[in-house]
Amino acid sequence: MEGAGKLRNGDRSFDAHAGDCYVFRMWLPFEGHSTPGKSMRFWWAWLQVLDDQGRPVDLTKRQDGELPAMCRRLESSTFFDALLQRLRKAHQQQGPAAPDVRTWLHAALSEVERCGQLPAFVGVQKEQYDRIQELCARIQNRPGQPYRIQEIARTFGYSTEHFSRIFRKYTGMSPRQYVTMTRLEAAKSLLHSSNYNLMAIAEQLGFNDIYHFSREFKAHAGLSASAYRKTLHRQE
Repeated sequence: MEGAGKLRNGDRSFDAHAGDCYVFRMWLPFEGHSTPGKSMRFWWAWLQVLDDQGRPVDLTKRQDGELPAMCRRLESSTFFDALLQRLRKAHQQQGPAAPDVRTWLHAALSEVERCGQLPAFVGVQKEQYDRIQELCARIQNRPGQPYRIQEIARTFGYSTEHFSRIFRKYTGMSPRQYVTMTRLEAAKSLLHSSNYNLMAIAEQLGFNDIYHFSREFKAHAGLSASAYRKTLHRQE
């Protein structure tokens, strides 16, 4: 998902952030509310479980412990987004029963399952992981703020090099890459939910200038920011 907000499914509620993946029980009531200025946008799919005979399984009778966890934090939302882009393209061009659709759907579900099996950290590693997650949440909530890696490393009590290694260990990318990715995901949300021009979006999200923003956005999304906005409007 993109953006941030609050989600509720049945009697469970969640603080939703970019990179979260949810396996909701669609037979239970669902509601969501976006954080102002951070409209939530989702990829979604309705999945039906079949038994060995190809008959639908009634999941409403299963205990919650028999079902997949409702919320998972993906290691790399960029990688997962790429899988879903390929899935959607195959579905649109080849139809829902095409082999490529099954291939990309299986790859996406496998990534969700893999992230659900990440090791539980203990001791010093858990402390490091929790602090990195707190930092990531702060960056996601305030992507336009200036983030100086040397200053952040100092608050952790690490050298810049050691902090960068620790950050990459738990996120799969460097601090600078994470900040840039978060800003670009926020830009997608603003392109969809606001009338801000590209200059205003670039300034709001901490890019040096419109040219820097445009280069980074195209490298991230595969098309220019203006083309991305036009695509969103056509889909609506």
